[in-house]
Amino acid sequence: MINEEVQRRIASYYMESTMSEDEYNELESVLIDKIWETDERVTDNELVRIGIKLINELLIRRENHRQV
Repeated sequence: MINEEVQRRIASYYMESTMSEDEYNELESVLIDKIWETDERVTDNELVRIGIKLINELLIRRENHRQV
């Protein structure tokens, strides 16, 4: 089993190499907005959940775009 740091680094590379700049900016914007909305009280776990939800939505958009 690989350790968590290696998993994070691989996932980060994958995200950065597959996401468009617009997608990355959208993700960053959503997370920063949540941080500001909660006066920086949002947890890292909640930010991860929000990020995963958005990434899944982006993947669905990509798939729908390919089918058109």
